[in-house]
Amino acid sequence: IASAELTLFQKKLEEVVKKDQEEKKENQETLKNLKMEIKDLSEQQESLSKTITLMNREYEAELERFLELGNQYAVKRSSLEEEIKSFRDTCHSVSVLQCQRERALRKLRLSVSEGKMLITHLAEISHSIPSAAMISSLDDWKRHVCELEEAISSTEVAFVSRIEEVRKGTRLSSLLEISLPRVPSAPELPVIPQAPQFNGPPPATQVQPPSERPPSATLMPPRSNTPQLRVAAAEETGVRQQSVYHRILERLSLMFPHHNRQVLGGFIQELHSSNSSLSSMSYDEVISQAVQLILDRQENAREQIKAGTAQSQAQAWKNVQDRHRNRGIALNMEDPCIICHDEMRPEELCVLECRHSFHREVCLCVIASTRRIACIKSWLKNQSTCPTCREHALLPEDFPVLPGRARPHAHTHFS
Repeated sequence: IASAELTLFQKKLEEVVKKDQEEKKENQETLKNLKMEIKDLSEQQESLSKTITLMNREYEAELERFLELGNQYAVKRSSLEEEIKSFRDTCHSVSVLQCQRERALRKLRLSVSEGKMLITHLAEISHSIPSAAMISSLDDWKRHVCELEEAISSTEVAFVSRIEEVRKGTRLSSLLEISLPRVPSAPELPVIPQAPQFNGPPPATQVQPPSERPPSATLMPPRSNTPQLRVAAAEETGVRQQSVYHRILERLSLMFPHHNRQVLGGFIQELHSSNSSLSSMSYDEVISQAVQLILDRQENAREQIKAGTAQSQAQAWKNVQDRHRNRGIALNMEDPCIICHDEMRPEELCVLECRHSFHREVCLCVIASTRRIACIKSWLKNQSTCPTCREHALLPEDFPVLPGRARPHAHTHFS
């Protein structure tokens, strides 16, 4: 029994030892694997540490580059803002110079336009009534227009050079002001042989254009103690009044060519009688009130003719369609011409029978060319209607009204 138990104990011992050896072997394998894993993790940690270090360096480099670019863009932005500010200042200075140029040249261009219209009118008169005084006056007006055009050209050159200096960077405040040219005095209009048949101009009408009106101290000749000087002064005053009177007649003749000078003179005398004195009125005011008076008379005559023809059925002209018109509307002399959108002056007006006024013919002088705008003449050649109210309209000089009768209105309907 003892040997059998001993053998059994030995077998159990061997099994336990064998089991312990197997466990030891497994533990050694596990330890070996753990050591290898620790080694791999250490290598990975070292590699990741190096990668992190490199990425930190790259990040710092990119951050420095970004800050440098930000500084560069900030400098560029400030320089661009300075350039924009400088450009705006330059544009403002150029706009100021252009406005000064237009303001300085406006009167000169209007005088050139007026002079060319008068030259055309004087040329037509000189063909029908040739005289040495008329030719001399025509030459004087041509020289006057040439002087105005030379003044316009020199002024434009001066302003162009000044604008170029401003665009190159010169401050406007550091430049000297350009001396603006004055409108030279216009030559006198000749006395046309066809004088009005009533007793001359009103005695107190001393109206001249604004550019030619003498100072208030020289309106009346100085008193003299000698009769000869008094007579000479009175003759000079009478000649001046006669010249102004003929100027007014010439302007009204251009605006109302279907009225003769005698009728226009009667309107001027009636205007003088109604206002008792024209000495306190400007030249343009006299022209404006005379035009309003003539148009009112034409309107009254037209109303009377309408009332007479409505009673009798026989009439040479019939209205296609009556259009409502407010008779209280004032003449559109203060508005710009609706064809060319330029301002209208009394000497440039062409008044139709419907009381609407437009430019007859305007000359616009540009730097290198002269542009002529026909306005109402060109319009009526194609349309034959008033651009404002669309009534049938004709030029007064092409179809003058016969004495004793007025042209009735023919209306055209536009859908």
